[in-house]
Formats: sequence, structure tokens, C-alpha cells
Amino acid sequence: LTSNLLTLSVQAGTVADDPAIVIDRETGEVLQQQQLPPDEVIAYMLSARQKGDWSKFFLYIDIEGLYTQDRGNEESYIRRLSDRERREALQRYRAALASETSSDDFLLIPTTYEIQKTSYTPNEATVLVIEKFAYTDFTEVKQYTYYLRRRDRIWTLYNYEVQNLRTE
Repeated sequence: LTSNLLTLSVQAGTVADDPAIVIDRETGEVLQQQQLPPDEVIAYMLSARQKGDWSKFFLYIDIEGLYTQDRGNEESYIRRLSDRERREALQRYRAALASETSSDDFLLIPTTYEIQKTSYTPNEATVLVIEKFAYTDFTEVKQYTYYLRRRDRIWTLYNYEVQNLRTE
């Protein structure tokens, strides 16, 4: 029996070749989602936001879920956009969030935060957080309600609500 020969040239790749792989700046390890409870997911996200670490901040955020919470976005996203256009829309939305020019309350950097209450069912969770934002003459206190859903045993944030409580 004879067979055809196939010659393959294999080169070692680098981590930078895959855009889906993100390296943690502090530890040098690959960032991966862990099976954290909902309150720890929110604490991780807020801590990353305080440090300005966008890769950790976005790790447990469902960008598509946040994007489609806006009724105008949901309508066009679901009914009018092709798969390629959906991916591009989500990339633009994520870039807009990370640009720090967005006026979205979600992106404000809290000086301090305290998780007040966590409630969840097997696939949905709600985390209530009191966040304080220090300005030059006063401190603003807001209550954030974060909504998470569980997929493949990983909790991700898909929506939030903000309520202004007071100033100090």
C-alpha cells in the first residue's frame, strides 16, 4: 500500500495571536471566568473598575445583554442586523463603554461600595449595592441594583438600575 505524504510546517504561536485570550497584568496568568457567586462577581467588577482594569471589568459583563436593554438598540439588533453587523455593533458599544467618555452611570468609579443584599434563584440573581462617589465638595450616594443571569455555571451581569439616594 502506498499513501500520499503531507508535509506540515508547525510554528509555535504566541498568546497575542488570539484576541480572545487576555493576560492579567498583576499575575501574568490568562484571565478566565470562575464560578463565583453573584455578589463576588459584582465585587470583582467594581474593584476592577476602581483600578481602571478594563479586561477584568468586562470579564463578567454580558455586553449583548446590556446593549439590548435599551429599547431602540433591542429592536434594531434583533430584527434588522445581520450576524456580522451584530458583532460590529457590540464591538462599538464595548469600545464606547471603555472610552470613558460615556455618560452611563454604570461606568462611574465608586470611591467605596458596600454590598447590601444578594438574592437569587438557580439562574437569575439581584445584587443591591450602595456606592459612594467623591467629588471636590460633596459625596454622592447611589443605590445600584445589578441583575445577573447564570449560564454554564457562570454568573454574568446583563442589566442594572440606579437610584440616587443622597449627598453627604
